[in-house]
Amino acid sequence: MVFAGPVFTEWYWGPIFFAVVFGPPLLAVAFVADFAVRRWVRPLRGLRRAALGAGVVAAGTLAILGGRALVEHVRFERESRAAAQDFDFTPFAARRLPAGFHARLVKAPADDPPVLIGLYDVRPAGHASGYQQRAGAVTLEPGRCSLTRLAGTGTTFYEGACEERRTPTGRRVFVGPSRAIVDGREAFAVLDGTLVRLQSSGVPEGAVLGWFDALEPVRPADIDWKGP
Repeated sequence: MVFAGPVFTEWYWGPIFFAVVFGPPLLAVAFVADFAVRRWVRPLRGLRRAALGAGVVAAGTLAILGGRALVEHVRFERESRAAAQDFDFTPFAARRLPAGFHARLVKAPADDPPVLIGLYDVRPAGHASGYQQRAGAVTLEPGRCSLTRLAGTGTTFYEGACEERRTPTGRRVFVGPSRAIVDGREAFAVLDGTLVRLQSSGVPEGAVLGWFDALEPVRPADIDWKGP
């Protein structure tokens, strides 16, 4: 959640801006609550009066943060759903992710070409990024992989050596070293005309193949979006 914006990047600017913007209204609400309780309920003194004020400020802070988070999540989902309407490919989703995979972001940015992005933490110390788009100029064969117009990252092509692997269900996946991640790998497959790509680091090959095996076609309206 961003309060200070891109100019003030240090972590402490967020609380400072929050206090400047929301501090006076919260103190005003605490004063009104204190006045109302003392006038219509019973007088409060010492620690009870301080606890009332602190509780009102804390509850107001939680309400503001929770409200902002809800608004941002709704906006994120609306933008992803709108971008998904432009998909020119069949999206895939895992009904159940392989052991160790945890999806922390699933989104559809307003990119050209359209792309579905998923970011994953993989126990114990790995991470992976999945990308789906319409398969364009793609060459996947044992010994050589060549792909252009890759979406979702700054790297728009892949050209290099790769090896063919078979998932437990027989899907063909081509694996090669990553040009974007140190000690990482790239894995590619074409499923029903959709190019599925997984960049990973610290993820065993068996887990990578298991991720490809877990993918099933899904309607864009049924994608479970996960915000940042």
